Amino acid sequence: MQARDTERQLLAALLKEEHAQIEAARQRLANGRRSRLSDLGTLDPHAFALFLALLGEALTAQSSPDTEVDIPSGDGLLRIRLQPLCADSHATIRTADGVFSGRDHWITITHTEASA
Repeated sequence: MQARDTERQLLAALLKEEHAQIEAARQRLANGRRSRLSDLGTLDPHAFALFLALLGEALTAQSSPDTEVDIPSGDGLLRIRLQPLCADSHATIRTADGVFSGRDHWITITHTEASA
């Protein structure tokens, strides 16, 4: 019984830490400031996962690669505005797992009223 209680406490601590890391990633990216993708710098695994999810949602909503997008995130907690730069622009984002690169964009991620 005590071993199970210890396992539950460990799991609860791990979940709490995971939540804190995800929230830190959200705070870093959803700062309401317009930034170039190329200026994001190195992202930790949680920030990179959030970034990829939001970028994927925005790119999916584009009607063409040159179209600006302003959409809520799938969970409604964030708003993503993606503005493409010239077609030959380039952004590189480094992570602990490797490098992500593609066309550069302005990106603005803000919290919505639903997240308050």
